[in-house]
Amino acid sequence: MTQVRLENVRVAYDGREVVRDASFTVESGELAVLVGRSGSGKTSLLRAITGYAPMTGGRVVVGGTDVTGQPPAKRDIAMVFQSYALYPHMTVDENWRFPLEAAKVPKAEQDARVTRVAETLQMRRLLNRYPRELSGGQQQRVAIGRALVRQPQIFLLDEPLGALDAKLRVEARSAFKSLQRDLGTTTLYVTHDQAEAQALGSKIVVLDGGVVQQVGSPDEIYDDPANTFVAGLFGSPPMNFLPATLERDGEAVVARSGPLAVALPAVVGQKVLAAGVADQVTLGVRPETISRGAEPGPGRAVGRVYVTEPIGHNVLVDVRLGQELVRMRGHRDDDLLARLAPDDEILVAVDPARVLVFDRGSGARLG
Repeated sequence: MTQVRLENVRVAYDGREVVRDASFTVESGELAVLVGRSGSGKTSLLRAITGYAPMTGGRVVVGGTDVTGQPPAKRDIAMVFQSYALYPHMTVDENWRFPLEAAKVPKAEQDARVTRVAETLQMRRLLNRYPRELSGGQQQRVAIGRALVRQPQIFLLDEPLGALDAKLRVEARSAFKSLQRDLGTTTLYVTHDQAEAQALGSKIVVLDGGVVQQVGSPDEIYDDPANTFVAGLFGSPPMNFLPATLERDGEAVVARSGPLAVALPAVVGQKVLAAGVADQVTLGVRPETISRGAEPGPGRAVGRVYVTEPIGHNVLVDVRLGQELVRMRGHRDDDLLARLAPDDEILVAVDPARVLVFDRGSGARLG
């Protein structure tokens, strides 16, 4: 098992920088997920690790060795693409043997590797089939198997489940996570799907505009986002963002957004004041932290229901608070919540301990 470390990696095409100072580490045997929207630089970063993208700065260190100047063939890294890139005129067995023959692996060793991977992926009965005879999920396993037979130090996957339907994606995701755990191969997995990132990775690297926004565990990314981009990317439904004004009330710091006034916890208030920002901030409130208030009080405000959406055991309620629309998520067994109709009045309660504060201009987390 091998560690991968990126140090201030830069990638540019035609003079345009697509990755800027990317630094993070994938520990030996770890499954890390690189997540970002389309065009964020995810694939370019993977190609830099493999050696197929021109780096304009920084280092790629694999197993303690600087491989920045090495050609792709010397790096012992396998990559799986969303398209799978299977050879249509070759059987599963032949697809798997192709890279081994190119590397001049002896036939006896080829046989052993193909058999082992076929058993691992439960593909033995499909070895003589062609890609056109396989389902999407089976083709995905063939692509992964072709990488596995190489026994690489590092395993890179670029949106490998993107071509599958929703149900098959969930099944394939679980199967891949179990497989990676059993093999223990150091793995970097790319996706644009925040739910997939949270389900798969023990570490998540968030990329936007070619810049690493945050690196952390799924819980850290969700509960302690570094900025509004990360906060808004994770969560379904996503976080509510409310423009607010800071006010001093004795020793307390109060954030006011329309009819809602939230007294910030002392530690948060001190951090916000210490940051020296103007009094205009953005509050971040997750839908599950908003509830129906029983009686008026701090952190509560009267709003009007805009629309309700029953989803399984949950109900989503969009509420108009002054000029802002906020979304709350509750349980359908809450009869009062489930019976709400558009234009009904509702008392909304926000938990101050779970409110996040961001700089209005930069989006950086303040507290």
